[in-house]
Amino acid sequence: MSIAALRRWSRSSSARFALLFLLLFGSASATLFAFVYYRSIAYFDAQTDEWLARETGRALDPAVDRTSLIKRVETHNIHDLTHQRGFALFDAHGRRLSGDILALPPGITAGEPVELTAPTTRGPAPLRLMIRVIDNGDRFVATQDLRQTQAYAAELMHAIYWTAALVLLTGLVGTLALAAAQDRRLRDLTMGLHQIMSGKLEARLPVSARRDEIDDLTREVNRTLDEIQRLMIAVKSAGDNIAHDMRTPLTRLLANLHRANAPDTSAPQMAAAIGEAVDEVQEMISMF
Repeated sequence: MSIAALRRWSRSSSARFALLFLLLFGSASATLFAFVYYRSIAYFDAQTDEWLARETGRALDPAVDRTSLIKRVETHNIHDLTHQRGFALFDAHGRRLSGDILALPPGITAGEPVELTAPTTRGPAPLRLMIRVIDNGDRFVATQDLRQTQAYAAELMHAIYWTAALVLLTGLVGTLALAAAQDRRLRDLTMGLHQIMSGKLEARLPVSARRDEIDDLTREVNRTLDEIQRLMIAVKSAGDNIAHDMRTPLTRLLANLHRANAPDTSAPQMAAAIGEAVDEVQEMISMF
């Protein structure tokens, strides 16, 4: 695209409206993608918190002693082959009694889910966990490994980025195509007006098959041009008729003036010629 075309587009209302539409469409798409992302993460967190609350709540049963809890922790961790959801048990002093977590992070509020990186038997791991304090002071911990959730969030964000880029690219191409079509249409109208201004009164503005507001305006302009052409033809016809009707009295007036201006014309003949010339002028005034 040439620099002149870019300058013309920068002043084009069609291009401005198209870019404004693209901006609004892009903002709406970004809002939708952000809503999908945060609602998806919130759904997984809610599902995880529900599981943490349910599993840690079972540890508060007064009939369950420390030995039973240790067995429950070991049995659960053995069956947790993917190490995604682990249990752990600590005493009141924070010493590990059982489980994959090596140390209990300080400052955790019991009964509230928290996210942190904790040392485990497989190394530091990002966890979402919940602690319940049992009557004897022990602390039962249920954990959810967040690496899969973080990987899912990264994949979701990656997909959102690509989808947003595709949407914006498609919107930009469509916007530019619409603006170009509108620009061509306006140029056709401008060329039609230039033909009329150059003297081709029979020329008319092109009307498309869209039947939109521009076509309605074009039809009104064409009807106006029809009326202007009709009036100009009427004026031309009236001028031709006046010229035809005025030829005879003007000829007689010229003859009378020549006769009055002749050297051998007497005073009575001059007065008569002037009187006839006056009559011709009065007749022409009446004709007008």
